[in-house]
Amino acid sequence: MHHTSTPARTIALLFGALLAIATPAVSGQASAAENWPTRPIKIIVPFAAGGAVDLVARFLQTDMGKALATTMFVEDRGGGAGVPASEELINSPPDGYTVALVSSNYASNAVMQPHLSYDPIKDITPISMTVINTVLILVPADSSIHTLADLVAQAKAKPGALSYGTPGVGTAMNFAGELLRSRAHINITQVPYRGAAPALNDLLGHQIPIAIMGIGPSLPYIKSGKLRAIAITTDKRSKFLPDVPTVAEAGYPGFSSGEWFAMIAPKGLAPDITVKLHDAVVTAIESPDVKAKIESIGLETTSSTPQQLHDFMVSETERFRRTASEAKMLDHK
Repeated sequence: MHHTSTPARTIALLFGALLAIATPAVSGQASAAENWPTRPIKIIVPFAAGGAVDLVARFLQTDMGKALATTMFVEDRGGGAGVPASEELINSPPDGYTVALVSSNYASNAVMQPHLSYDPIKDITPISMTVINTVLILVPADSSIHTLADLVAQAKAKPGALSYGTPGVGTAMNFAGELLRSRAHINITQVPYRGAAPALNDLLGHQIPIAIMGIGPSLPYIKSGKLRAIAITTDKRSKFLPDVPTVAEAGYPGFSSGEWFAMIAPKGLAPDITVKLHDAVVTAIESPDVKAKIESIGLETTSSTPQQLHDFMVSETERFRRTASEAKMLDHK
């Protein structure tokens, strides 16, 4: 099932033809690409080991390596909201030996940190989308909040009394909470944590009344009856929790704030290496074994052409910008 390969190849060939017209020096690049890869390929992950992005990178590395007849290895580069990892990728040579698996955080950084040393769109070569992460609004199982309407009613009854935990400032979960605050006209306060685990611990221990989290770390607690998911901030229901409505269905049409992971490379990657990397990602993503592993942590697989990923990242950056503006996120950062 290589439904995404043909358009990518066409785009790459067109791009290659344009480059060849524009610059005769591309022939050296092309011959280097013919022998590629001759050594291991590094996947930079902008988060600590053990998180969802790190796990997905590790699920992909073996099958991608097989498809490319080389080995791939993961380098976790956490901290700084992912900016140092992005800088490492962008400053790497565009030779196909360094890629990164980034989350939607990569696009939201462009909004939350307007003085980045790089252009998140122009300074990369997009490869493919890989995963969609469903984002949930959670409460402890014994909470008096059973629906999104309950949450909004309680927040209106006691303005400023309710807080919500997230895995960090500028995450898709932070944006979901701030968009809800703005759309529902409620006064709720974010409590940012360093990752999902400590936020879920405090939710389980009733230190915070609400958390907005990715489905992966939350699902075991929902299944065991300790936490309740009241709504999904992404634009469609999750196949893992089919009974939980989306925020859009619960009274806020058009509401969508989810998380995604994508593979990118430095700017200026040879078009035929881009195609080979893209095809290897799609082969890995669509292998039943990798798909099962990714679904086992609550994530859903997806793929795209490089062009589709480029267009999606442009639209997502705009979405984050609109949300930040509407919810005045930068005013009280």
